Amino acid sequence: MTRAIHDALSRINAMLKEIRRLKESEFPYDHSLEALKELEEMLTQQKNKIEKEDDREIIREYCCASFNQLYGVTPYLGMALAQIRNDFLLFFSLN
Repeated sequence: MTRAIHDALSRINAMLKEIRRLKESEFPYDHSLEALKELEEMLTQQKNKIEKEDDREIIREYCCASFNQLYGVTPYLGMALAQIRNDFLLFFSLN
């Protein structure tokens, strides 16, 4: 496994761990929990693509895409982590 693949998978695993931790929190509405589930599914799919692919060039593209996804997801997790209770903001921002 190359360093780039290892780093990409480590970043994804760290984000998935944080999402799973946040999912255990109490939310007054279901929207935030649904958004976290969608983010978890998206990142899990990206992780699976990286782990199952054999072509190095495609893996490199997946690693770059995963970085961009993590960059886009981070603000939403920050909102959930800060326990902002405006669940509609979190949910509708993703749509």
